[in-house]
Amino acid sequence: MLEVKNIQKSYGKLEVLRGVNLRVKKGEILGIIGPNGAGKTTLMRIMAGIKRRDRGEVSLLQTDPFKNNKIKKKIGFMPERVYFEDEMNGETFLRIMGRFWKLDKNRIYEVLEKFGIKNASKREIKKYSKGMVQRILLAQTLLNDPEILFLDEPNSGIDPVGTKEIRDIILNMREKGKTFIINSHQLTELERVCTRVVFLKAGKIVSEIEMQNNKDEYSLEVIGNKKIVEKITEELNLVCKKKDGYYLIKVNGTEKKDMILKKLLNERIKIEALKKNGTNLEALFFKYVVEN
Repeated sequence: MLEVKNIQKSYGKLEVLRGVNLRVKKGEILGIIGPNGAGKTTLMRIMAGIKRRDRGEVSLLQTDPFKNNKIKKKIGFMPERVYFEDEMNGETFLRIMGRFWKLDKNRIYEVLEKFGIKNASKREIKKYSKGMVQRILLAQTLLNDPEILFLDEPNSGIDPVGTKEIRDIILNMREKGKTFIINSHQLTELERVCTRVVFLKAGKIVSEIEMQNNKDEYSLEVIGNKKIVEKITEELNLVCKKKDGYYLIKVNGTEKKDMILKKLLNERIKIEALKKNGTNLEALFFKYVVEN
């Protein structure tokens, strides 16, 4: 779906991107991880055809997005920051953005409803919470029903409720075949949604990781009465294994994890450890970006 070869970009004597090569398949959720100044936003803008590159090639849906404006309708871009006019409300903002794609008002109302901002659509955006602002920005990204979406810090400054809402939207859209490229410092969120991540440092990709085990899977290590532990795990259809002095229980899903914790504590079973399985992006960030 998307391929970039030897992308280079400089601002004066400052080299921002130094030969980036990357492929993205349809239906992927690719995370771009790196410190401030690594070139993440510049790379996203070049891939989306918004910014000119100095050297290299970009092929998006078999065409160059910078040179072919017709492909823009298949691209959605959510910037990290947008400056709104003081009197602008949510509906007006989406109407203005909708004019680029010649969308009618029914599509605007449909998106307002879908993102839960219909009741606030007449309110000035400057009075929105940070979470509401992020939702209206994500809504405009999906107005034209694009095939690939570029999200620049979509969870910036929002609370856990807003974070989950955006996560659910991304995962739901992926099930419908959408492709996402996300730049974010929220590593735990990238663990939850990404199928693959790349680490960008000083304008170069230094590592790439397939997110095979990024689901909500937990491991519990408990000590207590064997019959009670086995009874609880059987009730919840979980596997319990006897290890060196403790029982190991693996749980899928936050809801079931909370359920077994409650039952174990009610029976005074000692919980020695609770670990979240899967890829630890924070540890990998320090390994590939900070320590390397």
